[in-house]
Amino acid sequence: MATQTEFNQAKNEAPEVTASYDASPHPLRVVAGWELWRIASSRSSWIAASVVFIFVLLITWTFKEIAIMGIMAPQEERISVHGSSAWGMAFTIPLVLLVFGLAIPFLSAEGVARDFKQRTHEVLMSTPMPTWAYVWGRYMATLAVCLALAVLMLSVMLLAGVALWAAMGEPFPNVGGTLALWAVAVLPATLLVSGISFALGTLLPRYSNFVKVFIVVAWFLASYQGLPARGGDPTSAYWDPTSRALVSTLDAPYRQALFKGIYVAPTRSSSASGQQVIMVPATQLTPAEQVQKLRERMFSVEQVMPDLWPWVGPHVVLCSIGLVVVGFAAVRFRRFESLL
Repeated sequence: MATQTEFNQAKNEAPEVTASYDASPHPLRVVAGWELWRIASSRSSWIAASVVFIFVLLITWTFKEIAIMGIMAPQEERISVHGSSAWGMAFTIPLVLLVFGLAIPFLSAEGVARDFKQRTHEVLMSTPMPTWAYVWGRYMATLAVCLALAVLMLSVMLLAGVALWAAMGEPFPNVGGTLALWAVAVLPATLLVSGISFALGTLLPRYSNFVKVFIVVAWFLASYQGLPARGGDPTSAYWDPTSRALVSTLDAPYRQALFKGIYVAPTRSSSASGQQVIMVPATQLTPAEQVQKLRERMFSVEQVMPDLWPWVGPHVVLCSIGLVVVGFAAVRFRRFESLL
């Protein structure tokens, strides 16, 4: 009787088990999964990851100490900010982001355009795959790759900082400051540039190469145009997706905290060799004593977490813009050019 009861129980449960295996996978997951598999199996993807690793490592090593312009100790010895500190990362991350932003269009613009170039678009569009899943799935895959490279960039910066601390006695990396700056500067830029690049490449697949060039030039020009002067109105800096303006905006409060009680506001003088910055002493200390106080104060000042809250709201809007343009591309995308 026990055996018959178990058999009947298994028989009654069999339809439920069969139904679970017959369930179709979500089309968005299928598209994103296959695209990720294709990217991961591509040799160029691993070459790109290697280039990012080497580049960030070189930048972190090169800027392990950043000379503060306008402060010069006797015998031409400059006062420097440690690159692993919060102040140092405010210099380093926007510089790395400048080059990283130039690479994002090449990773994103071909999400859909590649099918046109490889002449597989018509075959894919003849399948029952929903249009929205096709577009959003491709974007999610390309965005995942961009974010993976951004995480790799962050990891290399932190690990290189730890290596410098262990091998050369540099200050231990400011992990909190690095994570905060990375979240405020790198994540919004990744979402914005990848979204715009992908959307334009989707709507103009036959001109994807032109789209890449256009985004690269726009990003490069945006990095060097419209940067607010030090001490000026920082409102425009909060909306800068390249975060280059973040350097000049955060630099002022760090300098004020460093110079307080030692120097007054610097003055500039012109000479045959160009403009020179002259730091006016605020005390009767000798130059050597002034430099010594700056060195003693530097370690505590450079490790202070920067106030990044003014950037949070505008950069959330930048993230939203990147997602909105992808949504627009998904709505406007036509499966076949002959259909209106």
